[in-house]
Amino acid sequence: MYYKSYIDSNKYILYLEFIGLDIDTVKKEIQNKLKEDKRRESVMEVFSNRVYKLLTPNIYIENFIFEEVNAYLFKNYKDSVVFENDIRIDIKTIIATKNSLIDRPNRLKPSELNDGFYDIEEEDNFIIIARFENETLVEQTGKVGGKISCQGIVPVKRVFNPFFDSVSSLIWENNFYTDNPFQIIGFSKIFNTIEAKYVLWLDSELMDFLELKLQNYSFGLSACTEEGETILLYRNWKDNLLGTDIHDNIAKLEGCELLLRKDYFERLKEIVGELYFVTDVIEI
Repeated sequence: MYYKSYIDSNKYILYLEFIGLDIDTVKKEIQNKLKEDKRRESVMEVFSNRVYKLLTPNIYIENFIFEEVNAYLFKNYKDSVVFENDIRIDIKTIIATKNSLIDRPNRLKPSELNDGFYDIEEEDNFIIIARFENETLVEQTGKVGGKISCQGIVPVKRVFNPFFDSVSSLIWENNFYTDNPFQIIGFSKIFNTIEAKYVLWLDSELMDFLELKLQNYSFGLSACTEEGETILLYRNWKDNLLGTDIHDNIAKLEGCELLLRKDYFERLKEIVGELYFVTDVIEI
């Protein structure tokens, strides 16, 4: 049942379940076809790292599921079901995050962090308001495990995950809203896809209060004033790749962060009150 987790977490499958379709049958069919797919075996062989027993990120399984789901919809729901904007491939965020790629900053790794509160950091007149990082911990004999750190500003002094879950495409629709007043930074995550893997962004209502607008995605993922001054800035990185093979693309450290200009950080505090930088570390 190895592929069950891929299928259950696939965004197309989740969307069809969300709109109320009974798709247990097609999920089982996809599971069986993946097991028997000879081409998948050869593709997985290419992307496998035998030393660390890890799989380089690739889109084969997502593409397989997408094709099977579309065939199922065409056969059973051709005239009644379409994928809405938030489920289509998010081209804008793909381009924006590619243009926001940087070398990893000098930050504490997840394995060096503990749950709790940390000082709010400043860099070149910007405040780091959120940071996410996934660290793979390995030995020479293979994978040991990993740690994930979720860090962000919250208006209450309590240790919890500071992010609300959302979909990156909603950023461009100014519809990236929280449903929890204690979580003002949104987090979009998606795996084994060509789309942006990790994205952090500020709640759209707060964007409106701060009178910020998105910049063109060719400038990266960022927001500015009417005069074009960059105020909110997303950055991401992949560092310390495992393996020496041309196909190996497994990062020991992969993360992103969100920065807000210092004067606008003060304006944000006027809106939501005192802010604390909370850290939540997850062992995997």
